[in-house]
Amino acid sequence: MKRLMLIALTLFCLAAAPAPSGSPAPLISHQRLEKILGLPGYHRWQRPPISRKAMENPVSRYFSRMYRHLKSWIKPLLKWLKWKVNRHRKVPKMRTHKAGPRSDDFGAVAGAMGRVLLIFLAVIAAGLIAWIVWTLIQQKRGPKMATTPAIPPINVKKAMAEGDALAQSSDAWMNLAAELGSAGDWRMAYRAMYLALLSSLHAAGRITFRKSLTNRTYVTRYRGPAEECRTFSALTEIFDRVWYGHKTVPPEERADVDAQMKSLLRLQVVHA
Repeated sequence: MKRLMLIALTLFCLAAAPAPSGSPAPLISHQRLEKILGLPGYHRWQRPPISRKAMENPVSRYFSRMYRHLKSWIKPLLKWLKWKVNRHRKVPKMRTHKAGPRSDDFGAVAGAMGRVLLIFLAVIAAGLIAWIVWTLIQQKRGPKMATTPAIPPINVKKAMAEGDALAQSSDAWMNLAAELGSAGDWRMAYRAMYLALLSSLHAAGRITFRKSLTNRTYVTRYRGPAEECRTFSALTEIFDRVWYGHKTVPPEERADVDAQMKSLLRLQVVHA
């Protein structure tokens, strides 16, 4: 430290000393000054390159810009507070001594700051209430959307091959039967009609559908009046003959089959 002070004092004396008469004043060129300042002892007085890079960093520039904006926003507020203080202050024009702080001045400042603080807290409270309401609405919507089951596509051909009558409703099976009958595939049409019948009887509580049961088992376990059971037994014989025996239903008997199907498909639900 003493060495640095000695060098600085020498440079100052050389620069300030008057030049002798008859000789030009010694000048310290920029090159010599840069060499002197480039010595290791002067490095700590210079700004390190890291700080320069930090000032060039976009994040540092962003925070610096935020500080300037905040300062420009607070400055009018401070001016307004000063105006409020001067408004409530009553100082005589001809006063030679310096007046001390008065209680009225502190009261005015406290009142102004209190109003600003109340406005700030009101804004924060309103934002917090809005966020809570929005969160509650999202929580109410979330479980409903999460618990809604996705209906997988139905493989109708697989359901018909396996005899899965509950794969779709009886109306859907009857619509499929009408399409197959229009296309001339009566065997598959009667298969769809019988699956529609099983689906409807299961929904009405007349039978309990299981793919492991046979058609005759459904007839023997039918829960309903004897007349309905006889109709169901007759339709089961027709469907077994068409599906397993590859027989055809004569056109004159199709109207009777349709009437029997409609009588069973319109059954009301049996409550246990």
